[in-house]
Amino acid sequence: MKTQLLLNLEIDIAYKSENYIIGKPNKDAFDYIIQKNAQWEGNCCLLTGDKGSGKSFLARLWKEKSHAQEINAIELHIDACDLKRNILIEDLTYDTSEADLFHILNFTKQNSKNILLTSADMGIINRFSLKDLTSRLRQSKHVTLEHPDDKLLIQLFSKAFVNHQVNIDIEPIKYLLTKIERNYHNIEKIVTYINETSLREKRTITKKFISAQLDYIINNLDAN
Repeated sequence: MKTQLLLNLEIDIAYKSENYIIGKPNKDAFDYIIQKNAQWEGNCCLLTGDKGSGKSFLARLWKEKSHAQEINAIELHIDACDLKRNILIEDLTYDTSEADLFHILNFTKQNSKNILLTSADMGIINRFSLKDLTSRLRQSKHVTLEHPDDKLLIQLFSKAFVNHQVNIDIEPIKYLLTKIERNYHNIEKIVTYINETSLREKRTITKKFISAQLDYIINNLDAN
């Protein structure tokens, strides 16, 4: 059995390409946004995916590589944008200023700059009422972080435990995956709870230990 390091340290995640775990559900998005980068089809890309799927991680990688300006969509205003730079707009919702977004899309295209948009809403394009904006977004490239498969989830859970300075065998993780919903957004909550409980009880994280925590995990942490 691997040694478990029970060190309750603050998590510091480095946003680097080598720390982004690539699997079948996210490979197409990574290849297009990061690998293709300057050779995009058009100047705009819309990245969608569930909460916790890695949109912000991928967006930050692109931001650093492209020297882009980052703006949160809820605070979007054209006057706050440097239209001579590449631009990252995070977390598009129906509350985003449609007029500002439309003008920013047009100006960045005129200036031959790229713009990356992210949203947790797969149907975000249909939420806008400004027809010119809807048309413009439909012409843009749309990539999605697909629902995770078991292979990717095992890697993500393993990485999350490592981020907590904990190394465990793969078997407890495989067992956990047979009992919970397959999604991204609860990974950190579940790993944090398991780690803190093991520290408090001074227990090694094994299949038996996880089994004893399942009622709480399923009823409190794994709810949709």
